[in-house]
Amino acid sequence: PGITVAADPISISQYLAFNVSQPPFNNVQLRQAVALSTDRPTIVNKLVLGYATPGKSMLSPIATQWATPNVDFQYDLAGAQKMATTALGSSRVKATLVYAGGAGQARPYDAIAALLQSTLATLGIDLALTTVDQAALNQRISTGDWSLRFAQQGWANGDPDFIYRNFMRSDGTFNATYKAGYKDPEVDQLIDAGQGQPDLQKRQATYQRLQEIAVRDVPVFPLYYELSPYAYRDSITGLKERVTYQPTLEQVRLR
Repeated sequence: PGITVAADPISISQYLAFNVSQPPFNNVQLRQAVALSTDRPTIVNKLVLGYATPGKSMLSPIATQWATPNVDFQYDLAGAQKMATTALGSSRVKATLVYAGGAGQARPYDAIAALLQSTLATLGIDLALTTVDQAALNQRISTGDWSLRFAQQGWANGDPDFIYRNFMRSDGTFNATYKAGYKDPEVDQLIDAGQGQPDLQKRQATYQRLQEIAVRDVPVFPLYYELSPYAYRDSITGLKERVTYQPTLEQVRLR
């Protein structure tokens, strides 16, 4: 009694990243099947305890002028299984999800990994779960020794170039440094054109096209956008959490 618990959107998104430079996820149909089979509302409601919103666009909905939530994968397990069968026939493939454990309730990676392992088994993908410490994770990512990984990304500046350049440009951090291996000449050209485009409508059209390509190629898959929970006594008002993670302490007042 006397305590209020609240939660506000912040600019951190959780993604599932694919290593597209090697089997099995160099096959775009398998990446699409994983996306179709991932039940994001269940992840949010059951595993993150409601402190998030399900992923849709690569861009967080905090930036309403850029996010394109209408471009999205809809959950369709039967469709995913059919797509995987088309890609694999009667064969099964192996993959590894590498991640650091103990990330807390906002990032319940163990539970999400177990759900993914169970779901992907129905697609013909035998997913091995490998939990390592952060140093070992960094080493495996930097050498390309991974099939799937969780990718946490903040977006404090709200500019879509930051997200697309990191995740989708061939020499971006996620493809070059983290060895994800995604490359598309059209994407590189669109990212460069969007960065230098002064016309807002043309820039929005460029990022709309990039989002369409992201759904087609699935280099990464948005799992959810985080909410930041906090608690305060009922004797104060004005406390919120900004998208850049700071509490509004200058607005707090005693009742």
